[in-house]
Amino acid sequence: MDIELVKPRCQCCNKKVNITTLSCRCGGLYCPLHRSDVAHKCTYDYKSEFQKSLSTSMIKVTGKKIEVV
Repeated sequence: MDIELVKPRCQCCNKKVNITTLSCRCGGLYCPLHRSDVAHKCTYDYKSEFQKSLSTSMIKVTGKKIEVV
C-alpha cells in the first residue's frame, strides 16, 4: 500500500509550499510571492475586525454628575 502525501499548494500559482507556511486570515494558503493581501486580492475585512477590537478594548470614561442647587 503506497500512500502518497499531498503537499499544500499556493492558491494563486499552484506552487508547492511548506507545511509550516502560515495561512492568510481569509483562509487561503499562499507562497511568499502571493502572501501579502494585495497580491492575492484578499477578501478578509480588516477594517471591521480592527473596529470591533477597538470597541471591545476601549473603556468609556464618564465623570460624576454635578448636582444642581
